[in-house]
Amino acid sequence: MEILTGSYKAENGKDYYNIALNLGTGEYIQIKNASCTAVAEDMALKYFNTENCPYTSTMIKVFFQGTSPELNVSMIPKKYHRYFQEA
Repeated sequence: MEILTGSYKAENGKDYYNIALNLGTGEYIQIKNASCTAVAEDMALKYFNTENCPYTSTMIKVFFQGTSPELNVSMIPKKYHRYFQEA
């Protein structure tokens, strides 16, 4: 899984992770230390080479994973679990 790293540094020194899923291709990436979900979404859009448009939220989904770098499928809504079955 590809890992993108943002520039956010938490005051507590911990790293925070998001998973960005491209619904069109089923590809997903991990984003480390994005300052917020909007920044993580922007990073994912650039990675997937997708324009930011009104339909972006239907193409790219970003899920907060907390401080663990391991993929935690339980933090993702069930309707998206099929994309992560091999994980």
